Amino acid sequence: MSTSQRMDDDGRSRRSVGPGIRHSAIPMTEIADGLVVFHANWQGTPNTCVTGVAALADAGPHDLSLLVDPRFLKLASTSNAGAIVVSSEYADTVSGRALITDDPRAAFREIVIRYFMLTDPPAQHHATA
Repeated sequence: MSTSQRMDDDGRSRRSVGPGIRHSAIPMTEIADGLVVFHANWQGTPNTCVTGVAALADAGPHDLSLLVDPRFLKLASTSNAGAIVVSSEYADTVSGRALITDDPRAAFREIVIRYFMLTDPPAQHHATA
């Protein structure tokens, strides 16, 4: 999976998954409702929206992140991520902003593909065209 750079509202550079990033806000309730196969359950403020994905350490309040490794529990508890995909095992660590699912890795992958990757690659133009 490729990564691209983007600037956040606070001026920090972010690495975002995929060739592009969706900038319009996506409600977490919409994301959870679309992940029926993963038994997703949003436990957070109903109006929480995300506009990008980022690593726990780099995430801002409008980013979605992922927690699957217990080594990152402390980082997740202090992360600025607006929403974090987790299993029920780690839900208490990120209470109030947890998208709880049976398979966090697969659910996160599906979210990235469905909401944050470009569906059509940008048109390629030859420099002499």
